Amino acid sequence: MKFLPKHFLLAPLLCVSLISDVVLAYTSYSPPPVSLLLSEPGMSFCHEGGPCTAPWTSLDMPLLTTNQIVPISTNSTDFNYYLGNSLSGTYKVSLYPSHLVASLPTYDELRANLASATVIGTTSNGNLTFSTSSGIPYYLLLSGLVRGGETYSLSVSAVPETEQYLLLIAGLGVLALRVSKKNKL
Repeated sequence: MKFLPKHFLLAPLLCVSLISDVVLAYTSYSPPPVSLLLSEPGMSFCHEGGPCTAPWTSLDMPLLTTNQIVPISTNSTDFNYYLGNSLSGTYKVSLYPSHLVASLPTYDELRANLASATVIGTTSNGNLTFSTSSGIPYYLLLSGLVRGGETYSLSVSAVPETEQYLLLIAGLGVLALRVSKKNKL
């Protein structure tokens, strides 16, 4: 009986070893996170002597209330929000983290656009402060790049008016007078 050379016996072991390395490498591979690009808000159309209509006014959007924090990621299903028509006063939109695109002028990668019948303003460095009037519907429309693997926080909060600050200072002054009178007795 004739014996096979040693390298013929090692060949099947080498093939099994290579195949198992490929299978292990394939099962441990995880693709990089996918980013999501959101389009800019559409244009609004104003009829001469009539009202303006905008495409976002006919969308069914979730209501975003003040001080509600909404997480935004590539897994999110909502990128447009209705703020309602009862806001009155000064409010601030916050969208964090904020990544700037290095161009002239610089702008945020992911932006929150405030709109009513037209786009009113856009976040800069993740912030936008705006004044509202009751009876006007307001919307937040996100545009730009949602980075894969990252979660953003979107919120709207009321900004205290100067009258509220004056009332707070007056209250602290009255409290200070009472404490000082009590210490004199």
